[in-house]
Parts: sequence; structure tokens; C-alpha cells
Amino acid sequence: MKTLVIMISIGPRHHFSKYSVPRASAWALRHGYSFIVITEPVQPEGMPPYYAKLAAAQLFPQYDRYCIIDDDILVRKGAPELPFVPEGHVGMAKDAVQTNTTATIVQWTGNSGFLVFDKKAFVWLDEALAHGDEPSVWGGWGDGGALNLVLWRANRCYELSKKWNFAPVLEYFMRGVGWEAWSASRFRRAWYFFDLFANPFSKNRKELKDSWGIHLIRVRFIAGFEWLVP
Repeated sequence: MKTLVIMISIGPRHHFSKYSVPRASAWALRHGYSFIVITEPVQPEGMPPYYAKLAAAQLFPQYDRYCIIDDDILVRKGAPELPFVPEGHVGMAKDAVQTNTTATIVQWTGNSGFLVFDKKAFVWLDEALAHGDEPSVWGGWGDGGALNLVLWRANRCYELSKKWNFAPVLEYFMRGVGWEAWSASRFRRAWYFFDLFANPFSKNRKELKDSWGIHLIRVRFIAGFEWLVP
């Protein structure tokens, strides 16, 4: 199966891509996948760069399977082959935040930072791209709202292991103190990063090392995570 891995990195994103691109390309090469970085807009004019995730794969129809990765995801060097996804479905991992979606058709909100699909799924990506922002899913922000709505409406959403798209900071504050307390307390944020970097037996550190893709949402110490993720 010819597989193409596409990393989307449009705009001033070198602070992420200098770490994420070498990792993703090495992982792709090890498993025999082609790899490309999209640095110029491929989404319709006037749409934000994140919508490029819904348009990029259609530019390369010669492949059988596609993986779209955000440039703020660090792929672990020992990450396995891509997981199975049924024909015509789009594979996503559950987002750490499941409280911002009001659309009842969406059984769980997937994070669009790591997508796996085949050519038969192009129709759903095109439909989501044409739909644009969807206020009832994840608060209306980003391409993920439209994609979740379209996929759940068509029953074409397939759950991937969270190990492929693990957002350590979001996971930490969502299962513990909550976003309001995290954002309001410098001490809570400092304690999390101190525990992560200084405690070799930290549960937070173990979760990082057990995951295959580390999504650096709300992360400032990017070089530190590059050091922690094997």
C-alpha cells in the first residue's frame, strides 16, 4: 500500500518544525512511507491555514493511504506502523477536551492533528472543507469542527489510539485542576513542568514515553519535550 505522510507547516512555524519534521520524516522512511511538508497555502483563498489539512491529500491522488500530521506533533522514534482504518473512514484520536461540543450527533470529539484515511475518504474531507467553521463542535474553532460533524453524520469516524495524538498539557489539566485553574495559576503550571522534567518516576513523564505522537498544545518548552520524547 503506497502511503504518503503529509506534515502541514504553513506560516512562521520553525520553532515547531525544526523538531517535528526530522522526526516525522525519519519515522516515515523507516516504514517505507513517502513524506512531504506543506509550507504554502493549499486551502481555498480566505480560509485559515489549518484548513490545509482537509485539502492537501487530494493534491497527490497517486497514493492509496494518507496520514496528515500537525507540525506541533513530535513522532516518537520508535513509533510503529500506521494503524488500520476501514475504507472510506477517517481515523482520529479523541481530543483531550470533550466538553466544548454541543452537537448531539458527535459521539466524541476527535482531534484533527493526526489523521489517517484512504482515497475513498476524500469525499468527507471535501465536504468538511466546503462546510467551514462549525460552532456546535469544539466551540467552533478550527477545521476539526467541520470534520467531526461531517464524519459523524456519515458514520465514517474511526477511533485511533490516543497514543498517536497525545496532548500532555491538555490531558493533565482536564483530568485534574481544569482549564480555569491551570490558566490562572502560574504555580500549577510551574509544578507540572517541574514534575515532568525533574522527576524520573513521574506519571506525566511515563505517559510521554508510552505515546507515539506528542501534541505540543499549550507547550512553551519545546526543546525540553524534544529531549524527553525518545
